[in-house]
Amino acid sequence: MTVTDLLMIMSFGGPLFVSLLSIGMMLGYRKVGGNDVKRTILALIIGHFSCVFVSNLTVIFFIYQPDYYIYLSSLSFLSLLLSTVFLYNIIYLLTSGDSSKKLSPLHYIIPIVIALTHEIWCWLVPRSVQWNIVVNQVLDMHNNKSFCLFYASKLWIYALYVVIYSILTFKRMPAYRRYINNYSADEEKSSLHWISMIIILALVIIPISFITFLINGKDNIIEEIIIIIANILYVIKLVTIQYNMFTENYVIISKDCKCPPADEENQVNIDKEEFERYMEEKKPYLNPHLKITDILYEFHTCRSYMSAFINRTYGMNFSFYINTLRMKEYEKLKNDPGNIKKSDSELISRAGFSYRGFMRFKKNKIKN
Repeated sequence: MTVTDLLMIMSFGGPLFVSLLSIGMMLGYRKVGGNDVKRTILALIIGHFSCVFVSNLTVIFFIYQPDYYIYLSSLSFLSLLLSTVFLYNIIYLLTSGDSSKKLSPLHYIIPIVIALTHEIWCWLVPRSVQWNIVVNQVLDMHNNKSFCLFYASKLWIYALYVVIYSILTFKRMPAYRRYINNYSADEEKSSLHWISMIIILALVIIPISFITFLINGKDNIIEEIIIIIANILYVIKLVTIQYNMFTENYVIISKDCKCPPADEENQVNIDKEEFERYMEEKKPYLNPHLKITDILYEFHTCRSYMSAFINRTYGMNFSFYINTLRMKEYEKLKNDPGNIKKSDSELISRAGFSYRGFMRFKKNKIKN
């Protein structure tokens, strides 16, 4: 076995190991419990990594045991498509202003129908034709043209899926950011910057896969290097998902009491002096995970009224208002002679910030 062969095996083993580890961790974590939305998200993560495991396992068969891959091609195709749908469903829930709203079942039905069509077609076409496509890269354009074109276009279909769901994800982010700024003051967890990273990685991997397909058999060394690079990027993507899911680097938007739109004609009277006295005495902003729903009970109001009150009274959203109070608290602590020996990170934490949240707010404040 050459060094290149060893690297190839390790590169394919990476996604398999990460996906199995993630499934095990999430199964254990799911037993801990949580609300319905969190349990749904965990189930979707398990579904995503299960599809990743299956798709990568079948790819190994494709490269090293093509005779067996012929019988697994439909399963491989389905797992690729569903892994994309599962990931988007997770993002859909995390970026939804209404956590009770569910993704349409059509997103799951369509890839299942495509894969079933593929499997039925495979049973109708001689295995020798499929073997020639997989092993010899030969398409029978005379007797089985339609099947051969469909079989050869699976990578294009998967690429289309990745592009479509990437566009859908990026389209959701601006509305999410507007909504979350009036809901959570946790700058670090509510940013979801890691989602942009995994989508960019997914889009980068696609052209690399096409390059591998184009040079297949022409230059084995370059082909193997490109495959290793693609697998490394894939592992980085998977680890990023696993880390941010396991550390709960996101904010679940919970339901709130229903109330009419908070406008000038129809609003609950929140006294400004009472509100500021509560903020000064109780200092709820020292909680780094503070959400607007955490302070509603004190004022017998609901989210839309409280959000409108802060926007109208202070000219800023809830997140910016709370983090402004935290920044004032930080400056107060920093100027206190009794804290001269305290580290900056300790003062940031005592002010209600996470370190990343502090740096992000500072950057945003300079921009504004």
